[in-house]
Amino acid sequence: MDSIYISIIIPVFNVEAYLKECLDSVCNQTLYNIEIICVDDGSSDSSVKIMEAYAKKDSRIRTIYQKENSGTLNTRNVGVKNAKGEYILFLDADDYLEKDTCEILYDKVNESHADIIGFGANIINCDNLPIGRIKWLEKYLTPYVGTLYGKDILTACFRDSLFNTNLTMKLMRTELCKNVITLMPRIKACMAEDLLAFFMIAYFAKSFVGLDKANFYNYCYGRGLTGRAGIDINVFEKYCSQAFVCDSLKEFLTHQGTLEEYTETYQEIEKRLVNHCISSWRRLDFEERKNGLDILTTMWGADRVLYIFLEDSIVPSAKIESAPNMNTENIYSQRDAVLKEFLNGKIGFKYIIKYFKAWFKYKIRR
Repeated sequence: MDSIYISIIIPVFNVEAYLKECLDSVCNQTLYNIEIICVDDGSSDSSVKIMEAYAKKDSRIRTIYQKENSGTLNTRNVGVKNAKGEYILFLDADDYLEKDTCEILYDKVNESHADIIGFGANIINCDNLPIGRIKWLEKYLTPYVGTLYGKDILTACFRDSLFNTNLTMKLMRTELCKNVITLMPRIKACMAEDLLAFFMIAYFAKSFVGLDKANFYNYCYGRGLTGRAGIDINVFEKYCSQAFVCDSLKEFLTHQGTLEEYTETYQEIEKRLVNHCISSWRRLDFEERKNGLDILTTMWGADRVLYIFLEDSIVPSAKIESAPNMNTENIYSQRDAVLKEFLNGKIGFKYIIKYFKAWFKYKIRR
């Protein structure tokens, strides 16, 4: 093979049940000039054996091993450092690609010469999740269709939410990715790592092209950490690690000397991540709420958390019963019932005063 057009980077960690489907989808791509970089992140199942078996059959597969688990962000960065292709395509090991993905994307990038090509996904419900969550995800993963340049790429994604922050579902120039990982902090956030990495890539990117009717990525929702119907305190703590991402973004913008310029964008990200953690806290079993609140306030800071609580109708959220598949209508119904308790004097006024103090503190800090 004379030259490599696309490097497909697959982080691997205990995915023996799904890895064969993933590797079959990349080995059978209609574009031959690709390399497949599998980076094992300290798997304890048979994932390594599967990787090695496929590597023996297909010389385009390169295997890299890490003894200790370092998280998806750092594992992907190892793949980027070793990439030899002109462009990089990230693929999660529990997902898979349509067979003509690389061929079509490479044709499109040769037409546009863009730094980033965005495309869509097919959502596969792997855990019998509510249809409302699937519809929301479909909307979230719908790519922006059109061309963006310079600073508009960052603001369109992170301030205006015109397209998603995932590293997957995007073809990106290798040189751009390699330059960015030299600035990447070594954190293990478990969630929102894509957001951090793509923020930095979008910050330096010069052009973006979003494709219409291009659902090449098959996203198996419910297999990974983000799509679970219910969560426990250990999963919740991983969710709260998004606070590390938020802090890293602030440090990055400060180092670049552009924090003030992107203050609105940063605040939008911060609010979004805190909101996700608070929403996840409500999904905990009632007896885990107290420990969950300790984790939430320790990792995010009480002022951040209480400010969002205040915005959320000043309602004592701990009194809302949890249910993994509760729909929005039921949640608001319970919130209204709790608010009536307050108005009837069954919930102390001191509770509201506490949140107003937190709100003023938070506004002053911002």
